[in-house]
Amino acid sequence: MHDTAQLPTTIPARLTAGDTWRWRSCFPWHPPSEGWSLSYVLRGPEGKVVTATGEADGDDAWIVTVVASVTEECPAGTYAWSARVAKDGQRFTVAQGVVVVDPDPESDQLTALEERLAQIDEALREHRDAWIRSESINGRSREYAPPVELTQERARVAYLVEIERRRGRMPELGRLL
Repeated sequence: MHDTAQLPTTIPARLTAGDTWRWRSCFPWHPPSEGWSLSYVLRGPEGKVVTATGEADGDDAWIVTVVASVTEECPAGTYAWSARVAKDGQRFTVAQGVVVVDPDPESDQLTALEERLAQIDEALREHRDAWIRSESINGRSREYAPPVELTQERARVAYLVEIERRRGRMPELGRLL
């Protein structure tokens, strides 16, 4: 059994797809000992929604677990989350924030930025002949020039991909109410 004292006391700032996610939550004004239940909803890229229900851990806290078989289906990216308590028809949002879900290291899943960069590169390759600025006539070579907007977008996205890769597991702070 996992020692609950070692668990994070809120949803971590970064999670990894394919791992089991587990944390401990405590909202003193709405404890499980008074009949309150706790649930989390995470909304991510591609419309992905993950829900989790807390299990009471003593009188004042819950353990929240999302199993690996659920998280392996989560696309990498930023997820907005909210924590809600409920009892007798009452429901209150007690915390909310964002969490970054990193791709499963064992998968070939790309982040949203890496996917966008690949799409831009493919567009540049596919349409190279359509962007000919000059042709080869009498020994002169032809050159191509892709649209300025697309090359600027590629540079911007490549920069963001590099930041994302360098950041690694640097925490991003969520917001508590």
